Amino acid sequence: MNKDVEKNINILHFILQGIHLCIHLSVVEKIFPLTFIEKIPYSPNYLVGVMNFSGKSIPVIDLALRLSLERKHFYSLDTPIILCDHQSHQTGVIVDEIIGLAQVKQDQLQMHEDFQGDKSSILGVIRSNDDLILMLNMDAVLKINLRSEKNSNKLKLTPLIGS
Repeated sequence: MNKDVEKNINILHFILQGIHLCIHLSVVEKIFPLTFIEKIPYSPNYLVGVMNFSGKSIPVIDLALRLSLERKHFYSLDTPIILCDHQSHQTGVIVDEIIGLAQVKQDQLQMHEDFQGDKSSILGVIRSNDDLILMLNMDAVLKINLRSEKNSNKLKLTPLIGS
């Protein structure tokens, strides 16, 4: 096998709230524009809802909110959703703008010890010309645990009529 092929990483490069990010292409199934999303009550703020994709209900997350960034712009009909298939689970991921596909050399990925660990949402930084692109750890980003997070968003009932 050619050693040069082994040293390349195929990525999908996109922008989120002005930040250049990428994910490994192996988790990308499809990219399409915003579709109808049904909200889920009492869910984490980053879980936008679920969408119908080929007869399956797929959770959709807002990546900006998932990464604790502020959502500065409303969604438009051109807002892209990346359908990720990771560990046999499909998740739609809302981003701001798709830049495109790229192939980068393994040595362009700079790992920083602060990024290491399964809880970090960042795997490292890719140097590409004069740009720095953060590579996301999809193991951490795509973990959605409604059971443990829904308790922080409990509904508080206020009586309408004074007692």
